[in-house]
Amino acid sequence: MSITTHSILAARRFLILLGAVQSISFANANTYTVTNTNDSGAGSLRSAIDLANGHAGADTIAFNIAGAGPHVIEPLNQLPDLTGETEVDGTTQPGYAGQPKIVLSGRIVGFTAFYHPAGLIVRANNCIIRGLCIHSWVGAGRVDHVNEGGIGLRIHGNQNTVVGCFIGCDPTGMVARPNGYGVGVLGSNNDIGSSTVAGGWNVIGGNTFTDVHLFRDTTSNRVRHNYIGITATGNGLLVGQGLWDSDHFFDTAAPGYYFPAATRAGVWSWINTNTLIGGTLPGEGNYIAGAVHGVMLGGCTGAQVLGNTFGWGPTGTALPLQNGVLVCNATIFTSWDSWFGPLADRYPASNCSVGGLANGAGNVIGNCLGYGVWLDGWENSMAPARVRSCGVSGNFIGTTPGGVAGTVQVGVYIREAQSILVQRNAIANTPTGVLVAGY
Repeated sequence: MSITTHSILAARRFLILLGAVQSISFANANTYTVTNTNDSGAGSLRSAIDLANGHAGADTIAFNIAGAGPHVIEPLNQLPDLTGETEVDGTTQPGYAGQPKIVLSGRIVGFTAFYHPAGLIVRANNCIIRGLCIHSWVGAGRVDHVNEGGIGLRIHGNQNTVVGCFIGCDPTGMVARPNGYGVGVLGSNNDIGSSTVAGGWNVIGGNTFTDVHLFRDTTSNRVRHNYIGITATGNGLLVGQGLWDSDHFFDTAAPGYYFPAATRAGVWSWINTNTLIGGTLPGEGNYIAGAVHGVMLGGCTGAQVLGNTFGWGPTGTALPLQNGVLVCNATIFTSWDSWFGPLADRYPASNCSVGGLANGAGNVIGNCLGYGVWLDGWENSMAPARVRSCGVSGNFIGTTPGGVAGTVQVGVYIREAQSILVQRNAIANTPTGVLVAGY
């Protein structure tokens, strides 16, 4: 069943207000122009990054490659990391009209059994990545906090912005071309998508595992104004092939590893503080579909999921997913004891909000084959009830503000969690509105 464009966009306030979009540029910046798709040498992307890194001030990397495009850059090995304040602007390529003309492909890049290169690595602060298509940077199967391979775009710095990029798909935004992970964030105060910075929506989907993965120990990262698991036209699914294994929150093979590779999530924030997914202002919410978990908050503190639409595209097309939002504990294996077995550090999720009572804060969650919102504090019989002090408020679950049905099996499922406030949600078209369970 579909929703009219008017009903969902008006109700969710996803229209961009006139004059709200800003153009960020670097004053007195050097500009280095990419003029060919070669792996190296004059006019290559590799050379432009090296030149930008060697300049003490801010820089812009622009594109002016002859021909209609799209132009595919296929590095033979890992490109240099961005180490200085740089805007990489694919929209400067002649002929750009909303779809990327510059493609960064990992199809032929070399890799080892343990390390898989990333498409682009940002180690600097205050960079902008705009209007690129990044795909085919395959995943290594598991990651740790040091060696994060197989990621389309990897951000280690702070206060960086990603807009108008297609990550995990072809430059039409319609066909999956998987990275292992779409965007991996290891810094803080970054914006994955923005309704106020010129460049348009990111389309992030088709990746094998997580589309947007916020690695542990970051703070105040924002994921807004994205199509996640949804095609650029907004009416189709763009999904990867990873699976969710609920028995593997950590890996007992070696210390420090965990299992983001075991899930296909739209957004996964893992042991972080003050993550914001969506927002209350027009255009800040994401459209999320196709995942096993649309949003997963593992061991997070102070995370907010606000103003998003799960299970529908922007045109009102029903686009299913398994579960809308999961709030759960996080476990990191540390060592092996011959008597007790695996030993681990455990991180509770606390003070997280799914929706809110402020104008625009509620999410629309429907077309879920499982749970609309799932709060799960169970880990084992020795350590239950580690999810605490979270709220589920002001959401439309199994329905839209306009009353269009979008079924869920359970509206809100709470298992072994403490001090959970569920209030002023509209829950409909489900056999069970709120289910509370324990062990």
